[in-house]
Amino acid sequence: MNALDWMFEELWNTPKDKFEWNAILKKASNMQNEHNKQMSENKLNFLRSQIAMFHPEWTKEQVHMEAIRVHEEANTIDDDDEGCLYCGS
Repeated sequence: MNALDWMFEELWNTPKDKFEWNAILKKASNMQNEHNKQMSENKLNFLRSQIAMFHPEWTKEQVHMEAIRVHEEANTIDDDDEGCLYCGS
C-alpha cells in the first residue's frame, strides 16, 4: 500500500481532529520519503551495474563516483532530450 492509499484509509474511517490529521499527514509523508529513498537507491544500483559493464577496467570506486554523478545530473536535467548514456533513458 502506498502512502496516499494508506492516508486515504486512515482519514476515511473516522472523523479526525486537526492533531490526528497532522499526525496522519506526517506519517504519510515519512512513508513517501522512505519510498523515494528506496527508489533512489535502486536507481543507483542499476546505474552501477550498467557503468561497470560499460567500463570493466574501472575500480568499484570509479564506478560508484560515476553512478553518483550520472544520478545527480539526471535529477537536475531541464532538457528532456538529454538522456542517460548507460541506461538509454
